[in-house]
Amino acid sequence: MKCKIHNNANYEGLSEIAENLYNFAHKRFNFSKPAIIVFESNVSNVGKLFAPTGYYEPQTGKIVVYVDHRHPKDILRSLAHELIHHKQNCEGQFGANAKTGPGYAQKNQHMRGMEGDAYRTGNIMLFRDWEDNYKQGRNLMNENLEQIEEKKGEKGPYSAEREDFDKDLDGVPDGADEDADDPEVQEEQKTSDKEWYQNQLHEALLKKFNIKK
Repeated sequence: MKCKIHNNANYEGLSEIAENLYNFAHKRFNFSKPAIIVFESNVSNVGKLFAPTGYYEPQTGKIVVYVDHRHPKDILRSLAHELIHHKQNCEGQFGANAKTGPGYAQKNQHMRGMEGDAYRTGNIMLFRDWEDNYKQGRNLMNENLEQIEEKKGEKGPYSAEREDFDKDLDGVPDGADEDADDPEVQEEQKTSDKEWYQNQLHEALLKKFNIKK
């Protein structure tokens, strides 16, 4: 199930890896409706100890995550947390009049339990499982690339780099060709050339005087 990702903070590379995390979560939880993920920049939050890192809107299914001065893993961990809230929303746990304002996790025991679930299942288990799976996938991909590169380095049967490749197409592998500087080879070549010339001359004379063999 595709989700819309709006990278309003222009954080390079974040949309692609966030989509990977979303797809992993959807495969595990089978969301009944897609989420909307928004990465926002809010410089007024920078340096504030208790500044919000993100939130979820159950009415719209929108997840907002703030990215300013945060490590990518921390951003994705916040996303994993909010994805559990999306899961809860798909399961109808929020109810029609759910309030998620300040202090909701202390005032409402049901919402408090949902928040605890989001931390345990999202920040810890979902994120950790996804991270390990992602790393394993990249390792396998790297191994496959290495194998491909190794195969590229192998000399195929028609590779000109092979020692037994016949570049001059004389039926003899280049490594087995006779040494042209060898006196015996030179003498054989002269004899061969002389015989070829005589044969050609003989054929020309027969043709000129219309003599049949």
